[in-house]
Amino acid sequence: MERFLNREKGELFARPALEYLSSQLPPAFFANPLETSNFLRSEPASKTLIPELLRLAELVLPKSDYFLIASQMRPEEIPVEVTEKLDAIQNIVDGDHK
Repeated sequence: MERFLNREKGELFARPALEYLSSQLPPAFFANPLETSNFLRSEPASKTLIPELLRLAELVLPKSDYFLIASQMRPEEIPVEVTEKLDAIQNIVDGDHK
């Protein structure tokens, strides 16, 4: 999220949104963001956290474009489960039904 906001708005203008993010997420999330937490299960980030974050950054981004945020992730930041599911989809598209 930080890379996305800094790219879109610059560090200075992204700061209020990133401060909001820090205040909303529990410290355990920052220690291990890829670990599934009860917080993330109970709080739909796409309905609450991300819209407010974007508002504070003064950035208009419809939910259908949230993939642009994910596009800033490094390979090692993508959960294994996501990679497995995307690989399975690609196999179907390629006609390789394993």
